[in-house]
Formats: sequence, C-alpha cells, structure tokens
Amino acid sequence: MEGEWQTVSTLNGTVYLAVVPKANHREHIFEKLSLALGCPITAQDLKTRPGSTRPEFPELSVDANWTHSKDICVLAYSRECRVGIDLEFHSRDRLKLADRFYSGEEVERIHQIEQTEGESAAIRLFYALWCRKEAFFKCFGGDFFEGTLRRSLLETRIENVQLTDLDPAPLGIQGECSLCLATMPLG
Repeated sequence: MEGEWQTVSTLNGTVYLAVVPKANHREHIFEKLSLALGCPITAQDLKTRPGSTRPEFPELSVDANWTHSKDICVLAYSRECRVGIDLEFHSRDRLKLADRFYSGEEVERIHQIEQTEGESAAIRLFYALWCRKEAFFKCFGGDFFEGTLRRSLLETRIENVQLTDLDPAPLGIQGECSLCLATMPLG
C-alpha cells in the first residue's frame, strides 16, 4: 500500500499518513507532499531550528513528521495540527529497558501485564509506550531523556497532546510492530 494516503481523524485535527521507501526517504517525502499540497516542495523548504532536529516547513501551511524502522518510512502531515509519529518493530530483548527508562507506573503496568497475560502482551505494551514517547517528543518537544522518556504515557491525553495508537496493517505494514501518532493544536 506504499504511497496511498490514509486519513486519521484526531481531537486536534485530520492527519494524513503514507508509507514511502526508507531509501532516499526525503526525496520521496518531498514528492508525496508536493503532490498532496499541489506545489513543489524541495529540500530548501525543510528547516530545523537551532538545537532541534524536528523538521519544519515554515513557508507552507502544513506540519509534517516522519519515522522509519527497518525498510519502512511513514510520513504524517496535517494542515490543522502539529504532528509527531513513530513506528517500532518489536524485539523481545528490549523489554528489560523499561526498568531503566520508564516511569514507575509504566514499569509496574508492564510487569503486571507480563504476569497476567504473558510476555508477548508485555512486549506489545512496552512498544506502544515507546512509540507514544517518541511521537510525543517529536510533536511536543522538550528533553527526551529527562522529560519525555520518564513521563508516564499510559494515558492518551497529556497536556494538549493527543496520542493515537494506530493499527499499521491498513498502511500495508506487516509484522509485530507499534505505530503511534501524536497531535497538538498549531501555534
């Protein structure tokens, strides 16, 4: 389903998602956005603020963000809200990182799920939370290691950011993975 746009309605506005190849992903992103917005978009339109790695298109009335994992890149854009997105494929050996980096409340919930529903369910929760943290950071900003990573994101509404866990299958993404979209009002 590479290249087709999927629409996601959130409390903060409508977001459009598309899968593009990871190889030369920026070129594919510029091409997809150019077609969607009806105007040419090039690398010169992409800016980053000092001290930030967040992509911005200040001359366009759109916010965009992307994520890549394995050979897949997912692009998200909106005319109505600020966006952040993250995709992670699951790996069993990452679960132990929760004790080191997650909030106490999240660690407790992961261990509880592992005892009641098994390791696979705990891994799904671990990655859902990780994707929420990455998407939140990409959308909201701040300090990732001291702020976002240790913040409990068990709830899907934090400050003015809405977190939406998405099913990657409609985008044609196969395999055990988690996908999360974060949105907040523009401005």
